[in-house]
Amino acid sequence: MKILDTHFLALACLLSKGHLLIEDVPGTGKTLLAKNLAQKLGIKTIRLQCTNDLLPSDILGYNFYDQEKKKMIFKKGPIFSQVLLADELNRAPSKTQSALLEAMEESQVSIEGETYPLEKPFFVIATQNPREHVGVFDLPESQIDRFYLSLKMNELSRKDYKTILTQDKHASPLELIKNIPEGSSNITKIQSLVEKIHMHTDVLEYQLTLVEKAEEALEINLAIRYRKQLYRLSQSIAYLSGRDFVTPDDIQAVFVPSLRHRCKHLSDSETILLLEKIIKTTKAP
Repeated sequence: MKILDTHFLALACLLSKGHLLIEDVPGTGKTLLAKNLAQKLGIKTIRLQCTNDLLPSDILGYNFYDQEKKKMIFKKGPIFSQVLLADELNRAPSKTQSALLEAMEESQVSIEGETYPLEKPFFVIATQNPREHVGVFDLPESQIDRFYLSLKMNELSRKDYKTILTQDKHASPLELIKNIPEGSSNITKIQSLVEKIHMHTDVLEYQLTLVEKAEEALEINLAIRYRKQLYRLSQSIAYLSGRDFVTPDDIQAVFVPSLRHRCKHLSDSETILLLEKIIKTTKAP
C-alpha cells in the first residue's frame, strides 16, 4: 500500500474538488499546516476561528440597510474566499456548522432568497479537536460526508513537521510537484484534467469491492456520494503521480483517510485496522 505525504494528500483533496478535515488535540500545528498549504498554492485564504457563540451570518454574511444608498447591501462573510480555514469547527454550534453545507456541496450560498456563487477553486480546510474535549459539538453526518479526507497531525512525518516549523518552501512537497503552478486559474484547469484520468473497468470493480467490504466490516452505509469522492481522489493521486490512468495503489492510498471520519461507533485505531485488513485481503487486478 502506497503511503503518501500529508501535504500530497491534502493537495489531492483540493484537485478532487473536495474538502479536508484535520483532527487532533490543540497545539499540534493543525492551523499552521493548513495555512502553509494555502499559502504555497498562491490563492486567497481566510481564517475563521470557530467559537460556541458563532452565528451562521458570521460565516456567510448578512444584509444591512445602507443609509446613504437607501437600499439593502449584502456584506460578504469569510466564506467568500478560495480557501476557508475553519479552525476548531466542532466548537461552533450545530446550526452554524450546517451553514457550510451548501457552500461545500455546490460552491454557492443562499441568503434571504438570493444565491451568491463562490470563487473557484473553493476549498474548506477544517480543523477539529477530539470529541472528548470540553465545549465541542459533534459534526453532523451530512457535513462529515462533505469532507473527502481526514488527516491526523500525530501521523505527520519528520519532514512534515520540519516544513510546518520552518515554512521552508524548498522543504514542502507542494514545491516539488512541478505540474502544479500557483494561482486559482491553473488549479481549476488541473481539476478539469483530473476528471479525465482513466480508470479501467477492472480497477473500478476493485474500488467498488473495497467499498462494499468496508460497509460490511464497519457496519455503515456509504452513499453514492462517497463512491464518487473515492473515484475522484484516486484520479487526483494518479495525476499527481504523473499518470493518465488509475492503479489499485492510487485507490489504496486514499481508502483509509477517506473513511476514518465516517465511522463514529468505532475508535480511530479500530477503523484503521479493519480497513487495512480489507486492503490486504482483497485481490487487486
